[in-house]
This record gives sequence, structure tokens and C-alpha cells, in this order.
Amino acid sequence: LEIIRGTEERLSTDLEGQPEIEAELRQTLGAVYEELGLYAQAEKMHRRALLLRTKLLGSEHPGLADSRNQLGTVLIAQKKFAEAEILFREQLKRSRSIMSDVRIAGALANLGAVLGAQGKTTEAEKFTRESVAMLRQLLHHQHPDLATAIHNMAVMLTDHGKLDEAEMLHRESLGMFKSIFGSEHPWVAGSLQGLALLMAKKGQLAEGVALEREALAMQRKLTGNEHPDVVSALNELAIMLVSQGNLD
Repeated sequence: LEIIRGTEERLSTDLEGQPEIEAELRQTLGAVYEELGLYAQAEKMHRRALLLRTKLLGSEHPGLADSRNQLGTVLIAQKKFAEAEILFREQLKRSRSIMSDVRIAGALANLGAVLGAQGKTTEAEKFTRESVAMLRQLLHHQHPDLATAIHNMAVMLTDHGKLDEAEMLHRESLGMFKSIFGSEHPWVAGSLQGLALLMAKKGQLAEGVALEREALAMQRKLTGNEHPDVVSALNELAIMLVSQGNLD
């Protein structure tokens, strides 16, 4: 971590007059911070990268899409939903006129996710379904973007109480993630956790607990005990165990 922070501190001085390279490196550092669960630091890096690219390319350039998407993702992780919604609506507006169909589908998915997080269920489901339908047409079945979109729709439908459809999609995305990344990967762990929460919500607590334990063990192995995903999994497991009447 100290190496990463040292690199960050040197960026402005070592790359003075090279905004394109600085933006690329800041975006990379932002992704590293995000992977470590350090969302405030990630936000700082992605904001700077977006600012540099906007000055360099202009606000209408397609090359800003990745910077907007990554900044929006870390805003969601910090529950800054209103700002993320503004960012993703802007991205979708621009995408429909200048981006490829895959980019449009990604913008739809991002906007659906942040609307869902704010309880705007009807609009969220509309955008999310449109995104998944587009990606099923555009991408092959083993593409991680398609698997992620299906997983996100499953999470949303779980929240909306459409549990049978959500289970079908959770199991589909879990199978895709395992096929793409192997049996141990952060996205596999996240998919297991989503399915665990769904099964608990359906009243199938034994399966929910087993899936949550599997997800937790994988997350601990991959990220260590301090990562926010591990903390989240521990909390969810505790809730399930209490619901089971297991207080040990």
C-alpha cells in the first residue's frame, strides 16, 4: 500500500505536462484502490483522471466513458447515489448519440443499478432489463460483462420481491462466472453471496447459510479479513444464523 501511495504522490510532479499518461495512471491506481476496498482514495483518483481527460479531449469525447463509469462505481460503493445518478444519466445521454451498442448497454446497466439503490424500482428495472436484453444479443455467453449484467438484474429482482426469476438469473450468472474465471474469484464470491441472500429471503435458510459460508471463506482467502466485502458477508451470515435460531 505504501508503494501505491508513493506512486500517487509523485504523479503530479513526475508527469507534469503529460496529462494523457497521468490520467491513465490515475485511473489504474483508482482501480487498485477500489479492489482494496479503499473507495475514498479510488474516488479521488478517478475524479482527477476524468478532469484531465475532459480538459484534454473535451466533454463530448467517447474516451471519457470509462472514467465516468469508474467514478460512478466508486460513488455507489460509498452510497453517494444522487451524484452517481447524475453522472450515469449524463453518460447515457451521450452514449445514445456517439457510443457503440455495448457502451449504451453498459450505461443503461449503470443507471439501473443506481436507481435501484435509491428505491426507484420501476425505472431501475426498465433500464436493467433493456441492458441485459441488448447484451444477450451483442456478447457471447461467456463474456464477463454479460454475466455481471445478469447478476445485477438478479440482485435487483431480489429486492423487488421477484424471487423465482431472481434465482434463475443468480444461478445462470454464477455458472457463467465460474466458467469464465474458475471456481475461486472475487466475482464468483460475490455471486455466491447474492444467491445466498436470495435463498434466505425465500425461507431456505440452510442453503443460504451454506452459500454464505462458502462466499465468506473465498473472500477471506482472496482479499483478507479487513476488506468491506468480508465485513458485509460476516454481517449477512450473522443475520441468517440468528434467523435459524443458531446463536452460537
